Amino acid sequence: MNYPKTLMSDSKSHLEQTIDQSPADHQRAQLLSRQMRPPAEVAGYDIQQCLGAGAFGTVWLAVQRSTGKQVAIKFYEHRGGLDWALLNREVEKLAVLYTDRDIVQLIDVGWDATPPYYVMEYLERGSVEQLLAQGPLAAGEALRIVREVAQSLVHAHGRGILHCDLKPANVLLDNDWKVRLADFGQSRLSYEQQPALGTLFYMAPEQADLQAAPDARWDVYALGALLYHLLTGRPPYRTAELESRLTSTPDLTKRLEVYRQSINTAPRPADHRAKRGVDRSLAEIVERCLDPDPASRFPNAQAVLDAIDRRARHRARRPLLWLGFVAPLLLLVGTVAQGVIGWRDAVRSSEASLVRAVQAGNAYAAQGVASTVLLQLRRLSNAVERTSEDEDLRRALVENDTEGIQKSIEIAMTFYNSDPRTRAESNGAEPPFESWIVMNPNGTLLARAPYSETVIGVNYAWRDYFQGTMRLAESSAAEGVYISRVIQSEADNLYKCAISALVRADQRRDAPIVGLVVATITTGSLPLHDEQRTAVLVGRWDKNRRPSDSVQAAQPDDLILLHPAYRRGDPAVEIQNAVLRNMRKAAGEQHELAPEETMDDFYADPLSARSEKYAGRWLAGFAPVGNTEFVVIVQQPYGEAIRPVNSLARTLAWRGWTALCFGVILLGTMWYYVQRAMHWGDGPTTPRIPS
Repeated sequence: MNYPKTLMSDSKSHLEQTIDQSPADHQRAQLLSRQMRPPAEVAGYDIQQCLGAGAFGTVWLAVQRSTGKQVAIKFYEHRGGLDWALLNREVEKLAVLYTDRDIVQLIDVGWDATPPYYVMEYLERGSVEQLLAQGPLAAGEALRIVREVAQSLVHAHGRGILHCDLKPANVLLDNDWKVRLADFGQSRLSYEQQPALGTLFYMAPEQADLQAAPDARWDVYALGALLYHLLTGRPPYRTAELESRLTSTPDLTKRLEVYRQSINTAPRPADHRAKRGVDRSLAEIVERCLDPDPASRFPNAQAVLDAIDRRARHRARRPLLWLGFVAPLLLLVGTVAQGVIGWRDAVRSSEASLVRAVQAGNAYAAQGVASTVLLQLRRLSNAVERTSEDEDLRRALVENDTEGIQKSIEIAMTFYNSDPRTRAESNGAEPPFESWIVMNPNGTLLARAPYSETVIGVNYAWRDYFQGTMRLAESSAAEGVYISRVIQSEADNLYKCAISALVRADQRRDAPIVGLVVATITTGSLPLHDEQRTAVLVGRWDKNRRPSDSVQAAQPDDLILLHPAYRRGDPAVEIQNAVLRNMRKAAGEQHELAPEETMDDFYADPLSARSEKYAGRWLAGFAPVGNTEFVVIVQQPYGEAIRPVNSLARTLAWRGWTALCFGVILLGTMWYYVQRAMHWGDGPTTPRIPS
């Protein structure tokens, strides 16, 4: 299509006028109003001042004499080959849109005046361009203005009118800050094929073509450019470099080609996304309006308006939507929290109950093992006591017959080491008695079996088995059998226990004491076993020293004497557990242990350093061996003891996680379908104007 010469001149002047949209226009208009006189008088109106000047004429502020209402009069002065059809076209469009309150209202027209003019309502708030001189607007206010502009375009498009030159200067504001659309000088009817040039940086790239046919999507692009300008403070794609290229290109056709190529090849504007209050949906509206490809743009202003309203509906629903999501989520979180607390309390309660039960069971087991040990000690004590009542031994002591004394204890050792009654509960195949000795009332050793010449005549009154270190000659009332503390043999360094009984001159209970018979046993020969638990024997160590030793006697400690990790000849290990010592003290007072009295603290096995098998925490119960210095500990690994609770905890945890996952999936599914339901009916809008 050939572009008419008059229109080309008209468009070129218009383009040059609108490249620079600066607030200086207002100052220029003020200056003109002082320097210029109105081009003509208009009957019924008093012209006051110039509001602005353009390529085709000037706009003046006037007062209607009949009503006193302020109006704006636009004079079309004949300059530079003006196409007089321009006035007719703009007035035609304003007349068609007369009933639309969002379009600047036409009041009067002077067709035959010189120069011709038309009178329209005056909006004292000015244009959006003047508003932008103060900086970009808040997202909410910018969207309000653009929505009202879109509504104005919908009304215009509905009447078949395309604006084709939408920009901030053509958007006016009334007293209530409502939008009024102005300047339909470049507008076209939807069926027209004549091109129309808009303003640079608000004009769609395909519009910048002298062969282009009007399209509703031109206004859509300008609407997006307006919104971008309101949000960021500058129009899209506007750079100093591009402005310089456009200014340095005098030919209109080439200038339009530079503009088209720059828009199509430049990176998409994105500064609006950094604006506070611009969410993804609003950013997508801007970007779709500004898409260089018309096919990807909104088809018309109604589609833009629908997108804006759809976003508003979604934002209005958002609190309710989030409430519908957060409330079940909080319920789920609360349920999970209560479930976790209940699970933890149930596990702790079950664990505590199981620990008490295991400790009580260990205490009962310890009592059973202690009873077995005590039974064996009593059998051995009976053997020593019967030997102390032997007439041959008594007569040999009275007569100081060392050979007779030696013979008597050798016979006793041979007999009782082979006696089934004394070996019945012996731990293993070892004979129960390690040695036998006889001492005089002063503690001097008279005989030993097996015989050892090195100890004959040595005084051992300092030993604990000498009836607790008391002088027998000074305590003729002493009687019975005494089970000593643990002693360490000087011959083989093994830990042993001695059983001693008094030998009197005759069978009378108050007869003079003529000696002491002592039988030693290794602690390893004592019966100590439990089929399901670990049994440990603890004894009090006799640390008494010879009277000639310079080292003072220390308080005896508890020693672990029997333990599954022990091997014969291993040094004994002291047990420093304060809880055990406190319980031993209590046991020493009452000699009996109630089943519920167990170790409150977790027990650490002292032999864990020798074997990792005994590392970690243990649950233990203990029982004293009669009124002796021995204590039996029965222990069980903590992890093994609470295995049922751990199994229950894992089962409950697995079920809880399964329920939680099911709840999350259910909540997510509900959220998905609620969102889908809220978006139903929000599909693309069919264009409402003729194509």
